[in-house]
Amino acid sequence: MKNKHLLNQCVPELIVLFSKVNVLIAEVEILPSTIRTFEQQKAFVAAGTSKTMNSTHLITPENPLSRAVDAGFYPHKWPVEGDNDYWKDWARLYYFGGVVMATAKGLGIKVRFGGDWNGNFNLKDENFFDGVHFEMKEG
Repeated sequence: MKNKHLLNQCVPELIVLFSKVNVLIAEVEILPSTIRTFEQQKAFVAAGTSKTMNSTHLITPENPLSRAVDAGFYPHKWPVEGDNDYWKDWARLYYFGGVVMATAKGLGIKVRFGGDWNGNFNLKDENFFDGVHFEMKEG
């Protein structure tokens, strides 16, 4: 697993989940955006890559562990518009999302995927795609 050390700052359920995906399915890359300070989150919001200052990635005194992970198959590749592999790269992110969600269900870990925020399997009703984002689900 690439950047496995970043999981040390995540809640235990996410460590178990991504370790299991890495061992059973394929090598995982944990992205540096998994752990964020308040200043980093402000920059993500300003850039439009995040929508909230109440991010589950934030490490704060109230939440000393990240409740979210940004990850993909290793090596991770962002979809770049105009690139010949643009749609294949998006498909790869969603494929990874399905693997993570199925593994989470099997482990009884409730997570939310940034490619289908409401979890209804209808991608057409989403207005913000974060295909590398997985966070602990409330309740």
